[in-house]
Amino acid sequence: MQGNLKKLVMFDMDGVLLDSIPTHILAWTQALKEHGVDIEPDFIYLNEGRTGKDTIELIEKQTGRKLDWTAVYRRKSELFRRHGGNRPMTGTLEVLNEIKKYGVRSIVVTGSGHNGLKDILEGLYPSLLDNNNMVTAYDTVRGKPYPDPYLEGLRKTGAPAAEAIVIENAPLGVQAAHDAGCFVIAVNTGILPDSALWDAGADIVFHSMAELAPAIHRFLQTGSEPGLWKTKSSGYLIKRPWLTARKDHVVLPDGHENPEHWVIEYSNWVNVIAITKEGEFVFERQYRHGLGIVEYEICAGVIEDGETPLEAAKRELLEETGYCGGDWSLEMVTCQNPSVCSNLTYCFIARGVEQASGQKLDYTEDISVHLLSAKEVHSLLKADRLKQALMTAPLWKYFAENPLTE
Repeated sequence: MQGNLKKLVMFDMDGVLLDSIPTHILAWTQALKEHGVDIEPDFIYLNEGRTGKDTIELIEKQTGRKLDWTAVYRRKSELFRRHGGNRPMTGTLEVLNEIKKYGVRSIVVTGSGHNGLKDILEGLYPSLLDNNNMVTAYDTVRGKPYPDPYLEGLRKTGAPAAEAIVIENAPLGVQAAHDAGCFVIAVNTGILPDSALWDAGADIVFHSMAELAPAIHRFLQTGSEPGLWKTKSSGYLIKRPWLTARKDHVVLPDGHENPEHWVIEYSNWVNVIAITKEGEFVFERQYRHGLGIVEYEICAGVIEDGETPLEAAKRELLEETGYCGGDWSLEMVTCQNPSVCSNLTYCFIARGVEQASGQKLDYTEDISVHLLSAKEVHSLLKADRLKQALMTAPLWKYFAENPLTE
């Protein structure tokens, strides 16, 4: 392996080192049921990583019930032991062995307060974990989703966040590790969708420790992901309002040089999914000379100097279509080709727009405005009738979040 290695890998315990979450769910549901409270399995998955006390306090808030948290947690722990919850997770031994091969330290960061954890983990993974620097529920006042447990792991080992990896399976743990500034590998060993882990801040998602095992070596090198290029020199071939081509002489992380990497510079752009109060989508049709076609599109344009993306989006919609008003939100930020393009496109949704004026078009613009139903827009997408990728991306995301109903 080339380059510098990471200094530390921090492992969550339940669902990562131990195949214990099903048993935790069984123990939690039974202990709480004995105290008159019913919970769904999803609740445990969503809150996995909290300390027992924090979990019970959250249940109290949601149910309005006052519980003796020490009695509930004692019963839960008794049931967990009775059902044999401390089983090794398939694939974890291979991950730990691979990390040890490179001489990188591994520690455990858990919300558990079990006094016998060191013996349990040493028995399952002998000499593979630095259990003298383990972080448990006793080491911090605040547990996950606060970053405190992972910050404590960094403090104990002396490793900087930039040189640490966290392996987590739960959204709250992912959030804690992300907020601590670490690179976060999420392993989805539960029943939640991958999106719950991505949304919490995961840098990459695997679906089992066995899947991670053959890939872990790729993340042990400092930087975790491909390194940044350095620009040795830069110059322009052409610099016009709608075409600026720049030639960079770049140095790659391994020392190789590319004297001609071309970058196309544009201003940042906006586009708008505008929907009227009646639920119709405001579309445009105009000629596009690159492909030589007349194309359906949503409103789009350039962010002018001094404008925010939202101001530019509202201005463009009014100028091109005559529609304005409504409730606005940012749907996504994308780029047409990050390899050679330097700009971003801010994609907005405007709900409840109304027509307030006529169009105010530039001399190069010849735009007709059309109101389409959601089904018509979806049909255009499915039939590959919309060619502008920066527009199809937010439209597909919109329909993923707002599926059509019969």
